[in-house]
Amino acid sequence: MGSKKKKLASAKAKATIAAKASRRGTNKDERHASKLDRRKLEGRKQKKTYTAEMWAVPAPSHLVAKLDVPRVKSRYQSYFEFAENTEKKDKRLEFKVSFDE
Repeated sequence: MGSKKKKLASAKAKATIAAKASRRGTNKDERHASKLDRRKLEGRKQKKTYTAEMWAVPAPSHLVAKLDVPRVKSRYQSYFEFAENTEKKDKRLEFKVSFDE
C-alpha cells in the first residue's frame, strides 16, 4: 500500500509541474523580459501622478523640519550600582600653592 501512495503522490506532483509549465507557455528569458516591461510601466504610471504645480506649492506653516529624536528600545535592561572602591591605592595628588605677584 505504501508504494501505491508514493506513486500517486509523485504522479500528482508531476501533473502540477506540467500544468504550471503549460500555463506559462514561454521560456525563462521571455518571462523575465515581460516582468521588466511591467515594472517599467508601473514606474511610469506612478511618475505621471506628480506634476510641477504640486511641487511648486509652499510648505505649510505648521510643518517642522526637525526630526524627532528616535527612542531606543532595547530588550535588555541595565542596572547600575554606585559603590565606593575600598581597594583603591591611597595616593594623594601633590600640589604646591604659590603667591607670585
